[in-house]
Amino acid sequence: MRYLKLLLNQKFRCSSLSNWKNLIVVANNSNILQSRFLSQDSSHYDPLKLRTDMEELFLDKRVRFLLKRLTGYNPEKLFERKSLQNLSSPKYRFMTDEQLRMERETSNKMAEKMLQMPPVKYAKELVPRVLEKDSALEGFLDSSVKMIFLDATPGFSDIDRLIVVREADGTLREATRDERHRTNQIFYPIEERHIDLPKMFEDPYTDDVLKREAYKLLLDNACLHFEPEDERFINLCHRTYDHIASRHAFDSLLSTRHYGGMVYYYVYFRRVDHLLHYLVCENRLENAFQLLQLFYIVNPSENVPISWNDSQSTDIPLSKLEEFNQNEGQLVSITLEQFVNLLKFYIANDSSNLAVKPRLQLNLQKLEEQLIDDSEVAKN
Repeated sequence: MRYLKLLLNQKFRCSSLSNWKNLIVVANNSNILQSRFLSQDSSHYDPLKLRTDMEELFLDKRVRFLLKRLTGYNPEKLFERKSLQNLSSPKYRFMTDEQLRMERETSNKMAEKMLQMPPVKYAKELVPRVLEKDSALEGFLDSSVKMIFLDATPGFSDIDRLIVVREADGTLREATRDERHRTNQIFYPIEERHIDLPKMFEDPYTDDVLKREAYKLLLDNACLHFEPEDERFINLCHRTYDHIASRHAFDSLLSTRHYGGMVYYYVYFRRVDHLLHYLVCENRLENAFQLLQLFYIVNPSENVPISWNDSQSTDIPLSKLEEFNQNEGQLVSITLEQFVNLLKFYIANDSSNLAVKPRLQLNLQKLEEQLIDDSEVAKN
């Protein structure tokens, strides 16, 4: 009996040591440090199951094609005036067919640029490197003074431009992210960007902006003042997306550059239930199908009742997107029966929101009844 206890204790210690070693390996993995911001819900946070393919999947041609389809193109919303300042009366011009075609091409190019989705990246902490420490310079500068040196060679971007700082103690180091932001804005100002970060990025002002559902305003300013790999930018975007889902205000970002990033966030972290339920209730079944198709590209699963057609083009012009909008979300690429089967598979295997799942089941029941009615009509 005593021998059995010693054997069990030894086995437990070995397993504990093995797990401890695994934890050390995981903790030293740079991907874990980069990905720690991905899940805001600590109950679903499992470092052993963290994925590191978020950037690669976002660049997938199929993913970008479906995100573009889901975003849509609404010229009236895209080109609406931001404010009533300097409002002037409209100008009318007579044009030939060729001139009208050229103007439309120009506006489409402008729209393509305005709908370009911000990149999705992992958080990257910018740690300034110490380049030199010259103790002979110590005492020549006031302790509150920093000397900033900037490489003004033309052709460099704000990210690549060399900016260094000389401290009062003689230390020469690279500039921090905030120092780079301020220096670049002083010497190479960008329109509407401020040297100091706007108060909307600080609490409780951020909550006030979210309560007013000014999501586009908040995300536009975030893109203007932060780099994509800045953890503040990533956390702010995820916080905004979660607030949109809680309010079911998905259409507030529709036909904007931020809609694709929001959908990708829901898909990658398997939180599409709210958006899927909203699209089905709005009878936008084509968009709901594209959402599920995107879900299973990002989160592959066996026995999915529909797959991506490799022969399908991943290039889609804005004029085609406008035609899709005119279809009012009706199914054009698959039949209602195929969509019902796909939705049934998702609810049975991948729906994780216990509050929304019963609503999705009710949506499925209504669609199945509609499918039966359509088949009876076809028989008669």
